[in-house]
Amino acid sequence: MKKIKRTIGLLTIMCFMSISFTACGGNNVPENKDTVVEEESIPVKETEAETKPYFEETRDAVDVEVPDEVDGLRPIMFGLCKAMTGGGTYNPADNLFYWEALYSAINGNTWVHPDISLADNGAGYMVPKVVMEAYAKAMFADASTLPEIPSNMGGIQYVEEEDSYMLYSAGGYVGNMEIEAVESKDDGYSVSVAFYVKNGNIERYTFQMRAEGTEPFAYGIYGMTE
Repeated sequence: MKKIKRTIGLLTIMCFMSISFTACGGNNVPENKDTVVEEESIPVKETEAETKPYFEETRDAVDVEVPDEVDGLRPIMFGLCKAMTGGGTYNPADNLFYWEALYSAINGNTWVHPDISLADNGAGYMVPKVVMEAYAKAMFADASTLPEIPSNMGGIQYVEEEDSYMLYSAGGYVGNMEIEAVESKDDGYSVSVAFYVKNGNIERYTFQMRAEGTEPFAYGIYGMTE
């Protein structure tokens, strides 16, 4: 009788353990090799594409025959346009305008004088004084000597031991210029340009130039009107 009781007791314990194990294991998810687990998406920082402003993408191309001597003055005209953006006037007697125009003719342009080099520290350009004088003569044909750099003009300084000017680079959109018309004159050319600024405005100027530049510029600008 006692043996029967022990057998019944053992069976009861085994049944209880079986039920407990089933209950605990009920929360487990069986492995399924076909189950696809979605990976947590990681937000990617979007970088702004360096594209041209919309008005440069959509405007019609202007087909104008440009003489080589005029084409060579593109950086000079560009510098003047940049300095006049927003209502400035062509005034060689204004030292701030003078140096802002020279700075803009060199910084950010697709062509620079072959004697202009990168500064040793990589922060900008080193421009020999004689080269700066050539730029100035092409930009202000009636000017004689380089004036002092005004104290409120940033980004440029004279390095006496090098007899050169240090131009510190500035990034960002600098504008775009297109030649729209070239008219031959007895003493040179009258050149009309359109200057596209970043906000979408178009500013138009007309340059008067004559053949008295300094290499590599064959002509010099002596007047400019809006």
